[in-house]
Amino acid sequence: MKRWLGRSGSGPLCLAIEDMDDAGPERVCPRTIAEAPGVTKCLLLLARHVHRCRALSLTGSMDKLEYLDGLDMPLLEELCLAINARSPSVDEAMDLFRAAPRLRALTCWRLRKGLDFWFEFPYENLTSLTLWEICPLRECAQVLRCCERLLHCSLHFFGYPLWYEDIGGPVCVPQLKTLHLDLSSDCGADNLLSVLVLPALEELKVEAGPGWNSEPLIEIFRRSDCALEVLDISGMGCKFFLDENEFVDLLAEVPTLKRLYMAGTNCCSFNPCADDELVPALEELHITSNLAGKPRLAVPHRMLSSRLQPHTDGQGPSFEPCLRNASITINRERQIHRWSVKDAGPVQVQKRRRKSDDEPYIECAGDQVEL
Repeated sequence: MKRWLGRSGSGPLCLAIEDMDDAGPERVCPRTIAEAPGVTKCLLLLARHVHRCRALSLTGSMDKLEYLDGLDMPLLEELCLAINARSPSVDEAMDLFRAAPRLRALTCWRLRKGLDFWFEFPYENLTSLTLWEICPLRECAQVLRCCERLLHCSLHFFGYPLWYEDIGGPVCVPQLKTLHLDLSSDCGADNLLSVLVLPALEELKVEAGPGWNSEPLIEIFRRSDCALEVLDISGMGCKFFLDENEFVDLLAEVPTLKRLYMAGTNCCSFNPCADDELVPALEELHITSNLAGKPRLAVPHRMLSSRLQPHTDGQGPSFEPCLRNASITINRERQIHRWSVKDAGPVQVQKRRRKSDDEPYIECAGDQVEL
């Protein structure tokens, strides 16, 4: 590494230093510095070139960050920290990152300290923020309130339940365009979602968990009055939208939606947006559903066909078709049924069955299937 850095000249660097023996959150005690000589040497080498770093990622125990104390990082734009740092000297070394004038993207992963440890970061300058294994929601809300210029945000909620926390008033992120919510663990993140205001939101991706509840999302759309264009909801291990009215209520709040993606176990996803008045601007639709509930007639063919044809009310077109590409795949009891549209062409139907899990799927004919 020393020779490589010596040959690398004086231009910007993108560096990642990872303590491979730090096993992550399940490891209670980080290695002592005597057990991690490689990390120490890397940090000592980094200290001589830290002024060149444009992107820096540090993973592991990193208790010797004081080697970087007092230095400058004038080029730093992206910072990823997944550190298990318990030494008091780390607090002072963090000033190096907080003072970076160009820092715009911050990722905090597997934090062993609360977000109060990070409060002095210049969040008002960030355009991208990713938080993994989020600590108390109250502190997360305080950070988001500071993010005046944030455009992209990813929040991953894991660990202990957070139902009891009082977030306080609304949390407005005025310029946020894309939001990724990982709700795959039942951690009570509804407390935070229920106060989010995102007036500029264009894209939302949600990884649903066992505690799925669409009401916080509906409330976000109502409070924010945003022009959402992309909605992506997945959760193969959980059930959601078992009530079709719940699905309709959600779509009614996002009439500007252009792309809809869903994957999971639900009763209504095989008949999405049957009413043309819902999401009339929909251009792309991709759904994979493990069918739940009672058997019923699948109607994707009829629904997709209706969105490919203009509708008239006697005085002229009342609905201009926008749908260009779509796929609806339904899995149920060793059957796979798929309806697809490509480049606004005709609806294509593919049906496959197999008698047992050990046998291959066999193609079948027809376009209406009793599931």
